[in-house]
Amino acid sequence: MSVKYLGVILDSRLTWRENLDVKVRKAQNLLWACGRAYGVAWGLRPRVVHWLYVSIIRPSVTFASRVVTGLHTGHKTLRRHLHLLGLLDSPLCRRCGAEEETSGHILCECEALASLRYAYLDLFFLEP
Repeated sequence: MSVKYLGVILDSRLTWRENLDVKVRKAQNLLWACGRAYGVAWGLRPRVVHWLYVSIIRPSVTFASRVVTGLHTGHKTLRRHLHLLGLLDSPLCRRCGAEEETSGHILCECEALASLRYAYLDLFFLEP
């Protein structure tokens, strides 16, 4: 079971495999489509090819990567991380207040977000 939310595919086991497969396939298709416009001895100038890569292919692969990386590492604007940096007094979840606000808590355990998880994934709680 998986759901696409803000362009990121989440599955019930949080493996990100399906999301990565889609990103790689999309980048390959874009590269192939752009590759038909130039060759070794003809076509677009290298500067234009670089522009195509920077403006079309790279953004399609890196979209939401900061969010996904932040959720994996916990180095995001989650209260536990901000508390460890000394920026907040309490690491407790801003939604339920029951446990420390970590990525695992938000994605899998927070009771305040259980209805959202059920609406998108048909599960109230996930296994981290």
